[in-house]
Amino acid sequence: MSQPLPSVSLYIRITDAKGRRYERVNRRNPQIATGPNVYCLHFYENGRRKWETVGTDINAASAARRGRPRYVISNAGHPSGMPRLHQF
Repeated sequence: MSQPLPSVSLYIRITDAKGRRYERVNRRNPQIATGPNVYCLHFYENGRRKWETVGTDINAASAARRGRPRYVISNAGHPSGMPRLHQF
């Protein structure tokens, strides 16, 4: 059975005196990227987690998130029984 996989998430990478950390962007009241902080996309590609930096503009970051393909996960018919990603 296939189910949608929320494969693209928008995060903000915050850099401060303690180092770097990632926080998921709140959709209703998004954090503003100032100074060294940037927006990043988190997604899976070929079974591996990927981070992609998309800049400091929240509108451009949201557009980049919507532009990434979405996937569904399925293990039907796969010889190893491991799940496969299918683009739709």
